[in-house]
Amino acid sequence: MTVVEPLFHSGITDELPEDHPLAQEGIFCQVCREMVHAGNNENMQPWLETDSGAYCPLCYMKKWWQYNDEVLMGLGLTPKSDE
Repeated sequence: MTVVEPLFHSGITDELPEDHPLAQEGIFCQVCREMVHAGNNENMQPWLETDSGAYCPLCYMKKWWQYNDEVLMGLGLTPKSDE
């Protein structure tokens, strides 16, 4: 299995390169559905481009921590929460 690192779009450069496949696409966070990139090639907020879609930073971190907590719990390396 090949893992591709997420690509972080900070918004400092307000647009994607014109030849980027998503440059003219409206893109929404996979979790909260907030727009992260507009179809006129404008970044609306910082976002991460991943193999599984786009994420705003908060949703990406929540997803990452949830996944890693499940892995660590499965290995018996963290106590299970009471929730």
